[in-house]
Amino acid sequence: MEKYCVFCGQKPKNKNKEHIIPQWLIEYTGDPKRNINMGLKMDGKNGLKLREFAFSQFTMPACEKCNSEFGILENEVKPIIINIIEKNELQYSNISILLDWLDKVRVGLWSAFMILNNNYFDLVPHLTINNRVGKSDRFLYIYKTRELQKGINFIGSDSLVFQLLPSCFTLRINNFYFFNASKDFLFSRRLGFPYVTSRQYYCDNSDKQIVTIAKGRGEMKLPLIRGNNFIEGTEIFQPMFAYAKENTVYSELYNDDNIRKRCLNYEKGIGKPVVLCGKTRIIDKDIFEFKKIEFSTNKEDPVLFHSCLSKQTYEYQIKLLEQSECSYLNISEEIEKVWKDKTEAAIFYNKGILEILQKEISQYFVKPGHKFKN
Repeated sequence: MEKYCVFCGQKPKNKNKEHIIPQWLIEYTGDPKRNINMGLKMDGKNGLKLREFAFSQFTMPACEKCNSEFGILENEVKPIIINIIEKNELQYSNISILLDWLDKVRVGLWSAFMILNNNYFDLVPHLTINNRVGKSDRFLYIYKTRELQKGINFIGSDSLVFQLLPSCFTLRINNFYFFNASKDFLFSRRLGFPYVTSRQYYCDNSDKQIVTIAKGRGEMKLPLIRGNNFIEGTEIFQPMFAYAKENTVYSELYNDDNIRKRCLNYEKGIGKPVVLCGKTRIIDKDIFEFKKIEFSTNKEDPVLFHSCLSKQTYEYQIKLLEQSECSYLNISEEIEKVWKDKTEAAIFYNKGILEILQKEISQYFVKPGHKFKN
């Protein structure tokens, strides 16, 4: 693949390197020279082999200017993450920064694995950090486990489903897990915002699409994500509608007093985060400006928890991809079949991983009546 800037997608200007996982975080969680497992090597020639190399070498090409601009976000998120890990707290006012950073990491991982896998699906690398950070609905489940050894894991970023739809992954930092997903209109209907009723894509590996959007119903309905049995944790949802608002055809649907009241920045399409933690709900920023969100410790065995959350991640990736199935415009039956074959292959890959995870999990449930403890 021709090298491109992970931020803007263009040929790097004054080329330098962007660490997908920032150097400060690598050093904070252990030996910066340590090796990491980077999933399976899929080059279509030598079968599947484990890939491993030094964490400090996990970089992507970048423009000097782009890298400098996003360095501001890294500086902002560092104390936020350290407060979570060391002080067990997150300020409500810092949620958007944390979610922006997770958008950045998730898209960076997508680009990195596409290169590492020699663009297995022959995709056009149209996703960039610039055009993805803070653009779509996003949620985050934060989990705290009993002490684990210091370290970092990213779960799901090596999957073929993630290559087709990089909308969901999990990041572990020491004994905290961040289960994150982002997709346009992901929970807008349940939140009472305008929502998609139909969608058609141009099947050219780009984001070009035609959508029909209906006016929101105003009221929020829980759960915001239906039909999923996610492990209980601290839930954070943030509506983002920059894409829709930029479209003059649909922007008027957002010209509503109820929507304005539920925004951090209406002009930029940034909604107020909704925080659900047990029976506690934090919705109004004006009231909870300095509210601290604290995290309870999951009581389950940390190794078991890791496997269960991995299973949750790979399962939800499949669900998001299946929900994304729609009709395509201006393509032949042959091309549409190729795209469907890619989808089926990706889901098959994820299901193979899920079978392995299920065997690992079943070893813990040897006693009748054993239930997962939160």
